[in-house]
Amino acid sequence: MFTIAAAAVAMAAGARVADPGFPDLAPDHDGAVLGDFDNCKNLETPERYKLTGCPRNVTSPHADNGKCLLVLPGKGNDYNFALGFMTLATNWGYAAFSTQYHANPDLYSLCSKKHATPEELQCGYEARLAKQIGGENKFITVSVEESVEHRALSVLRFLSNLTDRAPPETMGDPKRWARCLEPGGEAVKWASLAVMGGSEGSGSAAFVGYHRKVDRVIMFSGIDDAVVYDLRAGNYSLPTWVADAHSKSATPMDRYYGFGEVYDQACRAWHFNFPGLRMKGPWVNINLIKKVSDYGNGHMYCSDRAKGNVGHLSTVWDRSTWKNPDGSYIYAPIWQKMLGYNPTDAQYPDVSATRLSGDAPPPPASSLYAALRRRVYGLIESVFASPTPAPGVSGLGNPEPIKVNSPVDVAFCDTYKSIKQRWLYDSQTELLTLVDSDDGEKLGLACEKCTLNGRLRVVKVPIDSPAGKAQTEWRYDKGHFIHKDSNLCLARNPNAEPGLVVLSNCSTANATNIRWTVQANTQHVVSDGVCLAVQHTNTTRCQCVF
Repeated sequence: MFTIAAAAVAMAAGARVADPGFPDLAPDHDGAVLGDFDNCKNLETPERYKLTGCPRNVTSPHADNGKCLLVLPGKGNDYNFALGFMTLATNWGYAAFSTQYHANPDLYSLCSKKHATPEELQCGYEARLAKQIGGENKFITVSVEESVEHRALSVLRFLSNLTDRAPPETMGDPKRWARCLEPGGEAVKWASLAVMGGSEGSGSAAFVGYHRKVDRVIMFSGIDDAVVYDLRAGNYSLPTWVADAHSKSATPMDRYYGFGEVYDQACRAWHFNFPGLRMKGPWVNINLIKKVSDYGNGHMYCSDRAKGNVGHLSTVWDRSTWKNPDGSYIYAPIWQKMLGYNPTDAQYPDVSATRLSGDAPPPPASSLYAALRRRVYGLIESVFASPTPAPGVSGLGNPEPIKVNSPVDVAFCDTYKSIKQRWLYDSQTELLTLVDSDDGEKLGLACEKCTLNGRLRVVKVPIDSPAGKAQTEWRYDKGHFIHKDSNLCLARNPNAEPGLVVLSNCSTANATNIRWTVQANTQHVVSDGVCLAVQHTNTTRCQCVF
């Protein structure tokens, strides 16, 4: 969604490229039964508003829940982008519909650079409100007819047979749709609606929940809104309405759910916004879950399955999301949980970290355009990559920061910027410290017992007492980290449990066990292919990859 970056790449290449703001793929099956999704149909209201309707699946063994699901597309307004998700919802008792609205421009493009005055900082709120109900302000003009609320009401009235044209019989009993309208049919019964959005639509869905009390809010690959001061330096802040949502939202925060891929150009934004909303944690990486009963009770989900900066559309978009060999959706269990129905191990017996390994090939592109588009976004991200805010700072990012006295060992080096493996050695202070530490406190490497085979941990540094300083000071000389007080070397112990790090005699230890390379680009401390790492209980790996 970083339009300045995309424009720069396009100009440098001397070619015209697709809109770089994550436009959703345009629908290509207008007006007919939608392939395998024979419960859904493309329709138009009497006002010629386009929609996809998916009535509750009356053959499903699951009970009718009496609710409707409103699906809001991204800025490309492809209202057919998530038919798999909508079909799953109808199997669990929802009646689902998706409709076009004033999705373009996206709020990142419109508001991210507007922060010169307090008035400009309201861009996000004012623009979201206009998209919600219609209106004109200094940032955007949205007609009432293009607003989310008007489109939702118009579609529900049509499907409820309250207009001058009856809906097709394939949409099921109109009275079922009418249950999502207030008595008289002149207003949406918002408490009966779950609202889902993808990309720009996720911000619109979140704002529906901010403005109206809904059953739940479900966000994929967004909220992508942000106030950006210096993107490359990671200097950006929450939009005002996101920062205030925990106290002002009509829908409680425990009804918000979000899912994103860490290999996503927009990861910096949603990774920032989910905790900013004070959604229920901790982060859960579903790609590391061996059985669905271990998803837990958090509402912030990620996956690191999609490699190579193609993750933005792989969370729920039909053309890009992951499928099993039998054609079923790999992410169906987490979709089901976000819809309010806990998946069971009996229902999904084959879910495992191995089965969902991120090394699997990406889903095939459905067209040359789609393949080219993915390559363009990958190039954009590689050129304009920038850091996320440090996890653990101000309650944002990782909700379980590294604790004081956590033990230190070695582990396979992570390919993303893990909070457990990023170190900084300062030859002036002779401290080896974690880059991402606990709530701004600096944590440094220390020995528990600074004797032969002594174990290592992290402590708050600097320490003023002579004894404390003696535990934390290290010299780095010719690939060796030498404990200054004991003159012993940091070493991997090959005869103990895997990953153990101890103090060893520098003159007798195996040379490969005591040699360490400090990698400036990744900030890893590496020995023979493994990295110095904190034994951190949070292994969700939801940090953005960039």
